[in-house]
Amino acid sequence: MTPGLRPVMEIAGVDQVLIDWSSTRRQQIEDVLEGLTYTYVQEHGRLPGEKAGHGLG
Repeated sequence: MTPGLRPVMEIAGVDQVLIDWSSTRRQQIEDVLEGLTYTYVQEHGRLPGEKAGHGLG
């Protein structure tokens, strides 16, 4: 656990393939994140930091 953040809970034994299949929102984000990152680099001349990266997502 990280102080100030909610704990992340996972259920043991759930196959990663099933998790990935059911995580459509995250997949949609991943599908466009590369393009958004490229645009960010073009505008700012550097890769986004952690905060900016979360904002892009």
